[in-house]
Amino acid sequence: MLQRANADFRPALTSADPRLATRKSGLKIDAMPRLLSAALVYAITVFAIGFILGAFRVLVLAPRFGPLASVLVELPLILAASLFVAGRVVNSRQVPAKMLPRLLLGLLALTVLLALELTFSLGLFGNTLDQFLAHFRTPEGMIGLCGQLIFAGFPALLLLKPRRH
Repeated sequence: MLQRANADFRPALTSADPRLATRKSGLKIDAMPRLLSAALVYAITVFAIGFILGAFRVLVLAPRFGPLASVLVELPLILAASLFVAGRVVNSRQVPAKMLPRLLLGLLALTVLLALELTFSLGLFGNTLDQFLAHFRTPEGMIGLCGQLIFAGFPALLLLKPRRH
C-alpha cells in the first residue's frame, strides 16, 4: 500500500528510458542542465552588456539629462540586446520551442540577473540591502524592473516569431 501511495507522487513519465523520459508538460528531464546553462549564458551576457551601458548612462547621460531620462535612453538599447541574446541562446543551447521550458529559462535568467545585480551593488558599490531595494521604489528603478521582467519574457516571446523555412 505504501509503495502505491508513493508512486502517486512521482512525476508521470512518457518513456521507460530515463534519458528520454518526458514529463506530461513536455519537458525532458535531461533538459534541465541545458536550461540552467542557457539561463546562465543569457543572464551573464545581458548583465555584461548592461554593465557597460549602465556605466555610459551614469557617467555620460545622467549628468547631462538626469537619471530618469538617461534610463529611458538606455532601456530600449538593453532590451534590443536582450532580445538578440535570447534568440542566440535558445538556438545555440537548443532550448525546446515550448512555452514551459522558455518560461523556466526566463525565470532562471531573471534570478541570476538579480543575484548578479545584488552582488555588485553590495560588493562593488558598497550599498546596503535596504539601499538596493529602495532603488526599485524610484521611477528609474521601477522602469528598470519592468525592463528586467521583459528580459525574462523574451525567451517565451520568441515563440511568437514566425519561423523561417
